[in-house]
Amino acid sequence: MSNWLSGVIKVGVLAILLADVSHSAHAGYADCRNSNYYTTAIQLMRALYPELQDKDVTVQVGALQPFEADGPPAVFNIWISEVRPTEPVKTSPNLSSAERVGHLSVHFEFDPRDNRIDHIFSSGSFLNGEKQEALAKLVDEHPDWDEAKMTDALLAAGAKFGPNQKQSLLAQLPTKRLEPLIGRIEVQSVQFQFRQNNEPPRYASLEWTIHFRATTVGESDEYFMSLEPFGGKVVMFGRALEVPHK
Repeated sequence: MSNWLSGVIKVGVLAILLADVSHSAHAGYADCRNSNYYTTAIQLMRALYPELQDKDVTVQVGALQPFEADGPPAVFNIWISEVRPTEPVKTSPNLSSAERVGHLSVHFEFDPRDNRIDHIFSSGSFLNGEKQEALAKLVDEHPDWDEAKMTDALLAAGAKFGPNQKQSLLAQLPTKRLEPLIGRIEVQSVQFQFRQNNEPPRYASLEWTIHFRATTVGESDEYFMSLEPFGGKVVMFGRALEVPHK
């Protein structure tokens, strides 16, 4: 066998081995990089809201897309809703999805340039939306309240994850469920936000914001998530432009 042919074979074998190593390294972290946006969205919902598993819920999907578009919609909503054309109203114990787990509306936006999630916005009674709205209204009615009084109002309203429960909040983050989808997670900052603005009008926020880095093989992205204080459930999630200091 000539030296030239032997060299070609060695290069080919090396390329195959490297490809196999790369595939194995990526196998643990599937980074949501595909154009099947619905499947990725459902996987993210299962990771963020494991309480929905094994509840036999039915989802509705809605999207707005130009008539001329050929590809899958990159912006859409998934609902577990009181409006349920595929689920007739039933009497107990055969309750509808929304009656079993609460109302949930999740708005997804993907970036078609790289087929990855850009951000998610969630709302509904499943996320303690009514409690959060009532608490925000109460705080907005008292613009003179300092952080101590707002904390008292949080605890009185039944919040499990007030500003002093940082470690408890971190302990129940869906890290292990998210990592197979976006990569190894490293928390960068954790902050409880009382109000949206430092100057009037200072609307109540009353939620946690966590910034973190997710790393796959040779690549990392900055993400954020916001969590409500009553159950510590995710109300916003997405890629971040910058990460604030701790």
